[in-house]
Amino acid sequence: MSFNPLHAHRWAELVRRLTDAQIENLSPEVIPVLVLESDRPEWGFSNRTRLWQVSASILAGGAGTFAQLAIGTENQDLVTVIQRLRVTAAAYVEVLTGLSGFSAGSAAGMRDGRWRANASTKVYTKNTGVVSLVSSSLSIALNTTEQFYDGPWIISGSRYQVLIEAQATNTAMTVYAIGYERDLRPEERAT
Repeated sequence: MSFNPLHAHRWAELVRRLTDAQIENLSPEVIPVLVLESDRPEWGFSNRTRLWQVSASILAGGAGTFAQLAIGTENQDLVTVIQRLRVTAAAYVEVLTGLSGFSAGSAAGMRDGRWRANASTKVYTKNTGVVSLVSSSLSIALNTTEQFYDGPWIISGSRYQVLIEAQATNTAMTVYAIGYERDLRPEERAT
């Protein structure tokens, strides 16, 4: 018995939207092929994927404080993926749970003009006297003025955020990030 990927609803629906093919009428020997890792970014709209971008700066908070920026969402039914980060200070980066004390958050802007609303992904900032991350986190090298990091960092629901924290006290920091978000599929939702 062979597996036809078109029997998986999410793939069948994507092929149907992209090609107008009548999936039910295709013979079992005919299998449309989509190379998922190389799919064109504009196809994301048909798959309900929203491309976003965000940037935020935080000023130095004074002696003994660490600048922190967090990227996350308040939407329980969403997965957001950070594809790339650009950070202007030496920093640690890690996915964490239960972050608190951050600003209200600013919504990310969309990179696809076909979506009418802002993204649900947000960026949050604060200065704190307590360092949250340790050397086991992804470390952006000390004494650098700018670093790029390719993800992915995957955040599902509002329990997790990606925290970017300056390694030195009293340091200003700017973070630029791009990524995408999509609604969780029924099989991905927590029970």
